[in-house]
Amino acid sequence: MKKEIISMLVISFLLVTTIVVSSEPTEWEAEIWITETGGRHDYIIIGEKLDASDDVDSYDVPKCPPPPSPFVRAYIYHDGLQYPYNILWFEYRNSTENVYKEWKLRSMVFVSDPTNVIITWDKEDFCNSSYQNVFLCDSDGEVLVDMKIGENYTYESEAYSYNEFIIKTIPNSIYDVNNDGQVNFQDAGIVWIHRAGKETYDSLYDVNDDRIVDSQDVGIVWKSKD
Repeated sequence: MKKEIISMLVISFLLVTTIVVSSEPTEWEAEIWITETGGRHDYIIIGEKLDASDDVDSYDVPKCPPPPSPFVRAYIYHDGLQYPYNILWFEYRNSTENVYKEWKLRSMVFVSDPTNVIITWDKEDFCNSSYQNVFLCDSDGEVLVDMKIGENYTYESEAYSYNEFIIKTIPNSIYDVNNDGQVNFQDAGIVWIHRAGKETYDSLYDVNDDRIVDSQDVGIVWKSKD
C-alpha cells in the first residue's frame, strides 16, 4: 500500500511539472499554386498576422483583372465584401484566436480543351500555423487532403471553367489540454489534478461540458489519446 501511495505521488508530481502554458499565436503564410497541364499557372497567398483583420486591411491585395485567354487564374473569393476586395490575391486573417476559419479558393481555367489541373503548396507553411488541421475541401465542404500532410491535389477541369475549393482550419483538439499538439496521458493527468474539489472550476478541464470537472472528463481525454 505504501509503495502504491509513493508511486501515485511521483506520477502526480511528474504530471504537474509537465503542464504547459498555451502557445502564443503564430504568424504564418502559404503560397498555393494552380497549374494546368499546358504549363499555365497562377497563385494566391493566404496567412495570418497578429495585427491583421478578418475584414479588409492593408495586408489584403486585390487580384488583377484576367488576361486574354487562354489563361489560368487563381483568387480568394470573399463573401460580403465589395469589389475589388471580394476577389483577392493575398489575404491575411487575424492570428490571435485559434478558431475555425475558411478561405474560398477559386480557379479559372480558360483553355480550349479539358485539362488536368494540379494544386500545390508547401506543407511546412501550414505546419507553421497553430491549427490542428488545415483541410483542402471541395465546394461542398468534403475534405480532399490535409494540407499539413499532403502537398498537392489534382483534378480534371472542363474547358473555360470555374472551380471552387474551401480551405478550412481546424482548431486544436479540446482534449489537448496542455496545447502541445498531442492528446496523451499528460492531458488526462492535468484534468485529474483539476478535478472537482481540488481546484477552482475551469471550463478548460470540463471536457464533457457538464459544469463538473471529474473522472468522466479524465476518461474522455484518456480514450481520445493518440
